Amino acid sequence: MAVVRGRVFGRNLGGKVPVELGSDYRFVLGKAQVVREGDGRVGVISTGYMTARSLDAARIASNAGVDAGVIHVSTLKPFDRDGV
Repeated sequence: MAVVRGRVFGRNLGGKVPVELGSDYRFVLGKAQVVREGDGRVGVISTGYMTARSLDAARIASNAGVDAGVIHVSTLKPFDRDGV
């Protein structure tokens, strides 16, 4: 298993995009939103379709005892530095 250290950006396009953010999600320009709470040791910052994959990865990680949080960043410009 490979270990990745530091910041990583991934982008994946194509096909139908699943709805993962729930009916209570509201888009706010330039505002990052926590979509999964974690214990603070591991966090994933994602945007677009990768948020669905990040939530899947966090669920899989929880099976291994890693409680990862996920933050959805809906816009990169403006970027919510304080929220992240």
